[in-house]
Amino acid sequence: MELPTLENSAPNFTRLDLGDLTLSFSYKTLVAFMVAHQGLVIRENRWGKTTGKHLNLIDSRKEHRVDSETFQKLCDERIEQTAIRVSARGDSSV
Repeated sequence: MELPTLENSAPNFTRLDLGDLTLSFSYKTLVAFMVAHQGLVIRENRWGKTTGKHLNLIDSRKEHRVDSETFQKLCDERIEQTAIRVSARGDSSV
């Protein structure tokens, strides 16, 4: 098993790599995730300028962003097979 890695590549922007799962946070909010072989999912910006910069660090193509409801649905579906429960609402647990 790989050890998790945590990267702060910009102020208030954190990426957590957990093997096949990568989670990206702006401040304490999950804004993007990627499960290996399933592609990147990015939430649309509904916060402000700084989160917009964080989203652009992940991927600047805005056409790939999804609304909050779709993001949570995809998060639930794609991460279900992992041992980690993640919520875009701000809580997560192992």
